[in-house]
Amino acid sequence: MLLILATLIFVSLWYIFTTKFLPVETYDQKTKDNTGYDERQRAMFLEIFAKTFVGLIYYFLIGMILKAFALYQGKHVVYPFNHFPELIYLLIVALLLISNYFIVKKKFTS
Repeated sequence: MLLILATLIFVSLWYIFTTKFLPVETYDQKTKDNTGYDERQRAMFLEIFAKTFVGLIYYFLIGMILKAFALYQGKHVVYPFNHFPELIYLLIVALLLISNYFIVKKKFTS
């Protein structure tokens, strides 16, 4: 019961976050966009998210190749990442988002 309740709360908060702060192109809604982003900012959001997604896929593929050829055993990891390997993915996504933001912002402002 607690798992279902936690899932429902998370989904509700995620829906509120995406509809309030992200442009409608990022979550595919047919409703009117009242977030206040102009066309340039919308294009920046989409490009940042697309580049981050592609970078994450590259990371997954490199990890699979290394594991397939037994070049990476996964034993040289810092303590919190031993129990929660998802933290590595969240850290990678955060780094990709930040770096892609600066790259795309530089492209759109110059």
